[in-house]
Amino acid sequence: MLTGLEGKEAGIRLLEYGPKAVIITKGAEGCLLITKDLTREVPALRSKAVDTTGAGDSFVAGLISGLLENKGLEEATEFATLVASISVTRRGARTTPCREEIKN
Repeated sequence: MLTGLEGKEAGIRLLEYGPKAVIITKGAEGCLLITKDLTREVPALRSKAVDTTGAGDSFVAGLISGLLENKGLEEATEFATLVASISVTRRGARTTPCREEIKN
């Protein structure tokens, strides 16, 4: 990919280019959050995947939503993983859950 490395090593290398954080999504395994002070595996919610179309978009939407709600980066990443985990339980690209579904 961009660095020729994978996983944690790729994230650490990408930090050298200046971002404050790197998030690597890992499908059913959740994601990896890397900052200069933290490396954290965020597990995906166990769900029966029906269609993964749009899961990455749902993850990003959840991350942005969490950050706009002033959640910290870790909490926003957990929220994003939850949103993506719910989105894969539905068919098609328009599967991002609404707020009420996430609260339940």
